[in-house]
Amino acid sequence: LRLLVLQSQAGGGIKSAKYDSIRRDILQTYGYEYIFVLNNIEKAGLVRRREWMDSVAGYTAIRKAMILINAEVNPVNPDDISYVSSGYAPLSVRLLQTSIKGWTNGREDIFKEMPGRVINIIQQNNPPQDWKTALQKNNKTSLGSIAEAWKEKNSGTTPTLLMVYVGGITYMEVAA
Repeated sequence: LRLLVLQSQAGGGIKSAKYDSIRRDILQTYGYEYIFVLNNIEKAGLVRRREWMDSVAGYTAIRKAMILINAEVNPVNPDDISYVSSGYAPLSVRLLQTSIKGWTNGREDIFKEMPGRVINIIQQNNPPQDWKTALQKNNKTSLGSIAEAWKEKNSGTTPTLLMVYVGGITYMEVAA
């Protein structure tokens, strides 16, 4: 099941005919009790059926749009975070870089390929009273433009950005 989930997440889903075949094989091998497990992982969004044949799906689309692999890394004068790992930029670091520099224009469709949803909450002097109100606000400004406005307003001090990792972080991501 873990490999099924991994394949689905990395490939943007599993072709419908192939998924039906795998599902039938699992049920015939392990018993009808696994029908609940398969239904639950499909409801959770861990496994998706792919009904159409598109050329770029899932991780491939994310990799290309976010420029995760950069073959032209200059080791003498590095100008990209992919220098840390010889040409590969960690997705979490590239997402942070994208939001800070305001590169999200035209890339909103990439966030749809990722599991979960994107939440952008910017702390104000008057924070909302509840979480629901904060989620309903639609903020289109980038973190970089907010930082520039902050510097101008507060005589050159730099705002602090807190990035929270749920589940862990690798040394490569810290170095980048």
